[in-house]
Amino acid sequence: MKKISIGLILLLSFCNSIHSQDKDWKKVDTRPDYSTKMTYSSYRSIKCFDSLNCMIYGALYGAGGYYFRRTTDGGDSWNTIFSDSAYFIDFGNEYWVPDLHDIAYPSRKIFIAVGDSGLIVRTADSGKTWHKSTYIKNCYLFRIRMFDENYGIIEGCKRPCNNDSDGFYLETIDGGETWNKMIRPPGISFAEFEIVNRNLICGLTWLTTPDSLRKEYIIWVHDGWKSFDTVPKPTYGFHFDFINEKKGWISGGKKILYQGFNVWTQVIYHTSDGGKTFDIQRDTMYNGVPIDDIKFYDENFGIGASEVSHVVMTDNGGKNWRNVKIAYTKPNDGYSYIVLSIQIPSYTTAYVILEYDYIYKYTRDWTDVVEEKIDTDFEVSPNPATDFIEIKQVTTKPIAIYSVLGIKLIESEYKEKIDVSGLAPGMYFVRIGDKVSKFIKI
Repeated sequence: MKKISIGLILLLSFCNSIHSQDKDWKKVDTRPDYSTKMTYSSYRSIKCFDSLNCMIYGALYGAGGYYFRRTTDGGDSWNTIFSDSAYFIDFGNEYWVPDLHDIAYPSRKIFIAVGDSGLIVRTADSGKTWHKSTYIKNCYLFRIRMFDENYGIIEGCKRPCNNDSDGFYLETIDGGETWNKMIRPPGISFAEFEIVNRNLICGLTWLTTPDSLRKEYIIWVHDGWKSFDTVPKPTYGFHFDFINEKKGWISGGKKILYQGFNVWTQVIYHTSDGGKTFDIQRDTMYNGVPIDDIKFYDENFGIGASEVSHVVMTDNGGKNWRNVKIAYTKPNDGYSYIVLSIQIPSYTTAYVILEYDYIYKYTRDWTDVVEEKIDTDFEVSPNPATDFIEIKQVTTKPIAIYSVLGIKLIESEYKEKIDVSGLAPGMYFVRIGDKVSKFIKI
């Protein structure tokens, strides 16, 4: 699964920023060895409901199959909770299991995976029981996005998936128990998409221009395809993440010729008006590889994934990006170690898959985060509190309460009086936008 890169070796001497493993990233899981002579195992995707509860989808190639692994203690321990594996009985006689392509983990109880032959695998009781169903056999289901534990969308296509008319979208309002086909305009499909809210989808799409050229656009789909708007996509952007209908980031790179080899720069764009305009936050060459993916937890904390065990991180919305090596690799081994499947379940926690084999976890000292963002005009009373806290702050932004580990425990629309009777005794942090204060629960 490793990719040899001769150009990369040359670039390592050019880029002096290669350094040892960052102390905030730790390996927390290694892929189980399910490999046989006919089967190879690899980690493909990780999704988290929160910083404690995450699920991994692992693929078995060759004879086929898949498995799911889960942590409920923030990565300290991982267990395989379901698998469906196929093995060759003899030459020409095999038991085939369709491949999976994407997973969703919208609540502690609900987990859904989708794949080839219309396969949908789902649990609604935290993995105690599993249900396999088929939408239609002659189709591929290759993306699933769940906005919450009830609402979600699957993207698929009827085989052979040769044109846009073969594509379709399924919608659920009951947590994946039932799926209904969405009516959409012909000729529009997503390169990727995400659900911004129940009435708004953001995606990347190809449209034919008046001069008969197909160009990629950012598309905003309103109210289940009742209407849509498009804006041009930045030329060198591959992947995107929008935290709301205004603020978003797109990552990618420009291919250039360096010392006779084709290499990439790293580019990150930012928009605060829904993609009408973009500013460039990063445009540099680092190890000759692009930023392959990007995810943001909120308007401040974000991570971009690359190769050579490398990510870029920001805690100020991309005004500054920090180069981070999450795992040590020999600088001259010629391999490109892929970082994929970013998950950021809290302001202090993130997970990635490294080279299809390992799960690495990022943990940031929450005390440092709070001290950076304390606002003395933001008052919480009474403090200490028992059943309720009152917040005197003029704002329309939602309120969130976090534990000292950075786990979001309460989130609601802003109101002066918040019920905290269900919290255990200890210290907690209240966050409204960029402003943070703390209180003691007794």
